[in-house]
Amino acid sequence: MRATLLVIIGASLLSAGCSLMIANCGKDLSKVTTREQAREELGGLMESGVKDGEEYDVFHYHGKVPMSWGPRTGMGMGWAMTYGMAEFVWLPRELFKAGREVVLGQEIQVRYDQNGKVTGIRVEGEPWFATLGVDDPEASLPGAAPPPAALNRPTQ
Repeated sequence: MRATLLVIIGASLLSAGCSLMIANCGKDLSKVTTREQAREELGGLMESGVKDGEEYDVFHYHGKVPMSWGPRTGMGMGWAMTYGMAEFVWLPRELFKAGREVVLGQEIQVRYDQNGKVTGIRVEGEPWFATLGVDDPEASLPGAAPPPAALNRPTQ
């Protein structure tokens, strides 16, 4: 019993944070700010059109896209609350998800304003939110949700 417990603790410590690193890797969509960049970076244009007054492109992208900041925060809290034991579930799950995204691909919808600037991104139908910069919280993808710390900041 003691040996089993030591093996579990050792394995947990060796894999500490690996699933978070996998969830955070991939193409950073916050750097895609124009239609030309989106078409160059994402390739595989499947559809293009206008919906609700906004132009959009739909891409089939074979690659990993980092998880939005909200779920990553939840994973970090879950890791801490389970003393790292969540890695036994999350690591295989994140490896599977990364493999599936690379092999099968995923649908990414990018919306633009009249000037061809990116106004929003959806990955597999879900909004993708960029992590706002620490030094400049305003320097992010337009329309991206701010992290909780920025929500409490006084407006000017």
